[in-house]
Amino acid sequence: MADIALMQQALINLVKNAVDAMPNGGTFSLNTSRVNFEDESLLDGFNFIAGSCAFVSLADTGVGIDEKIKEKIFEPLYTTKTGNGKGLGLPIAYHIIKEHGGIMKVESTPGQGTAINVYLPLARPEMVHMIPIPLPTPCAGIYNDISKER
Repeated sequence: MADIALMQQALINLVKNAVDAMPNGGTFSLNTSRVNFEDESLLDGFNFIAGSCAFVSLADTGVGIDEKIKEKIFEPLYTTKTGNGKGLGLPIAYHIIKEHGGIMKVESTPGQGTAINVYLPLARPEMVHMIPIPLPTPCAGIYNDISKER
């Protein structure tokens, strides 16, 4: 039920971010599984997702994210990168995941790495009610350009 092109863009953005976080090399891993939040809640305050979910974890052994910065990483145009960083990869990925009814959680330790954990609800099409979510203004033009490429 997901928009494949948008989900692909979200994952590409997350992978690129992980690679950029390891300027001297490191290890990247991507793991998937199915979790059921009716049996257990792993979301610590995000209990609005009920039932079966796809779980995708993207982890790197890069520089990690400081706790003060972590609260800003999904803001459009916020970046700690020098050079090519535009501050749009994570906000766009976050919006795409949210648009699909999912959430992203960040676990990170400075100097040890980061894991971005994505939870996407699995539901039958007749149970899905699509609610349009407007894009943040700084991302709108870029996001629309990406959507046109599909």
